Amino acid sequence: MRGGRGQQAVGHRGAVEAVCRGRGGARTGGGFRRRVPRVGARAGDGALDFQRHPALLGHRRCRFAHWLPRWLREAVEPFCRPMPWTAGSNLDAAEAFEPILVPARPILVFGEPFRTGLGMHNIHQNQGDPAGSQWWDENGIWQDGATMTRREDGRFDVFLSKFSTQVDRTDDEGHPV
Repeated sequence: MRGGRGQQAVGHRGAVEAVCRGRGGARTGGGFRRRVPRVGARAGDGALDFQRHPALLGHRRCRFAHWLPRWLREAVEPFCRPMPWTAGSNLDAAEAFEPILVPARPILVFGEPFRTGLGMHNIHQNQGDPAGSQWWDENGIWQDGATMTRREDGRFDVFLSKFSTQVDRTDDEGHPV
């Protein structure tokens, strides 16, 4: 369980527009729904991965990279920079998050429930923590969190966040490369 990061610098990407399809498509209607296990999640489970999810990959400067064979994609990806993160404090991130909270829009929170009490945590990137970090063992792919609001046309505004110590490129175990 992550904790103690309340005052750590964060990065965020606000209002990324995405179309999400597949088995993990969002249902609306209120209440908590357990979608996928935190450990062992994979593509197609309804889980998010900031660096691997097709709907989020479209926000890289090389939009074609995810169609390439893996060996070629790995050669090209260093030249395909993701859209930049906005650095700031947790208050800056909260201010950037507010515009997607439109009244009457369904809200979807990707994360995991608190063990006791109400609420969600791990609604941020959950990979890329450096070696030696207390969160190294929690690095993993297909377990990132986010908050989305669903538009009337079916598209989603997605708010992504990560901590300043987390890197953008990770291996198949979610560790920095």
